[in-house]
Amino acid sequence: MKSLLLLRHAKSSWDHPELADHDRPLKQLGIEAAKRMGRWTLAKSLIPDRVLCSSAARTTETWDRVRSVWERAARTSPEVTIHPELYACSTDAIRRVIAEFGRSSQSVMVIGHNPALQDLLSQLTGVDETFPTAAFAKIDLPIDDWVEIQQSDLRGNLFRLQRPRDLDEADR
Repeated sequence: MKSLLLLRHAKSSWDHPELADHDRPLKQLGIEAAKRMGRWTLAKSLIPDRVLCSSAARTTETWDRVRSVWERAARTSPEVTIHPELYACSTDAIRRVIAEFGRSSQSVMVIGHNPALQDLLSQLTGVDETFPTAAFAKIDLPIDDWVEIQQSDLRGNLFRLQRPRDLDEADR
């Protein structure tokens, strides 16, 4: 059994229209949401063994905020790979990148973009839910090797779907 954690980047800024989409940073609301999700994942013991992160500014900034919460509170931070292929990609591309882990790592987090993350959630669980900015999902997969994630008929169990706006005040 492996666990796939999906985290969509937090809310990005449109304040600088001259920036390429890849280079758009987080807005203040996004920074706060990323920290909130970092605190929540820490409190729920949902820290992965490995992180795969898109190379876009808004995803790496989301990762930086989550990581800083984990490092400060738990003195831990998983190994991260910034992967350019995860920017503006398909679900097949995400699956290919994850498959490279083989048998290593019990849990992997992908920090990326929609529509790919929402589509992957639907493909793997059959659940059609919106996946807004800074949303998190944990999917338990009946596999022993990450290469099996490439199977088109693979079905997992959605353990948790959390949107930042649905966190209790205590979790914020």
